[in-house]
Amino acid sequence: MRARLLIITAALLGTASQVAMAQERDHNKNAPKNAPTVSVVFTTAERSYLVSYYRAHRNDLTSLPPGIARNLSRGKPLPPGIAKKHPPAEVTRRLVVRPGYETLVVGNVVVLVNPRGIVSDILSGIF
Repeated sequence: MRARLLIITAALLGTASQVAMAQERDHNKNAPKNAPTVSVVFTTAERSYLVSYYRAHRNDLTSLPPGIARNLSRGKPLPPGIAKKHPPAEVTRRLVVRPGYETLVVGNVVVLVNPRGIVSDILSGIF
């Protein structure tokens, strides 16, 4: 009786995992079936450092126009024609090195951009 219960439980768990995997595959049809999903973001220490640095250097940042600010979000490319610059070397030295990723300052927002130009993380609301 106990062995039968274990077999039924294992079969149900296997079915549930297959359904979950199929739903995930359907959700992201462009990715290969077994491709892992990785999210690259600023660490808590980096966020804290960037906020303290740019609060002390407010003159280095300018506000974004409202239309561009609305179009700036994770998972989307940077809006075309947006003025972007690299943070100073003293800031870059304190950030984690992520091969292929780029940290950019866009108006009063700091963004982490992946190798394809898609925004991976945003640090806004510095002020």
